[in-house]
Amino acid sequence: MQVNSTNSVNFTSVVPIKIYNNGEIVTNPKIAKKACESITKVLAGPAKTQEQFDFLKKFAQCDPEFNLIRTIKGYCSKGQTPCMYFKIIFDKFSNPFIFTGKDADILSALGVKVGIAKRECNLNHVQDSFNLRMAKQNYCDAVQNILTDNSRYVKEGYDTSTKIKSGELTSICADIDVKARKADPEKFDLKINNLNVKKLYAPY
Repeated sequence: MQVNSTNSVNFTSVVPIKIYNNGEIVTNPKIAKKACESITKVLAGPAKTQEQFDFLKKFAQCDPEFNLIRTIKGYCSKGQTPCMYFKIIFDKFSNPFIFTGKDADILSALGVKVGIAKRECNLNHVQDSFNLRMAKQNYCDAVQNILTDNSRYVKEGYDTSTKIKSGELTSICADIDVKARKADPEKFDLKINNLNVKKLYAPY
């Protein structure tokens, strides 16, 4: 898989996510996924609060492929969903990430092939097939290749006018503070209390 340099307009972005509930890091994958889904909805826009708009502006300064002007009106066209542009991924340690830009496109295309292989299995009344195993393996390989390539991580020091990275190029993390709306956070949506982008070296 070809990787562009960090100074390329085609730079692709991986965003590590840290989710906190009452000051503690959320490790429950169901809660983390719901929180990430809430984040992708914010990224897809349109911004509903000043806090969300401030987060989007800060995020746009780190991600060359994130279109701030587009998100003000809403990133998704009619019939589209945030997952087309922002993919939620968990690594083998259950740490959440959001893939944006071309990396999200790569996984969308590979995901379609997995879906086709599953439908073939259903038509043939089987649970597994060579095509399905290969499609799943290609998807997992792509995720691993992207996660282990530090050049793909969002970084501080980006000039939106020249689309060139500058400064120390420190990998950043989206730091999200969430609070459950109901007693059982696994069954109900999460409310984002705070959105923040902070420095964090990539974990790979």
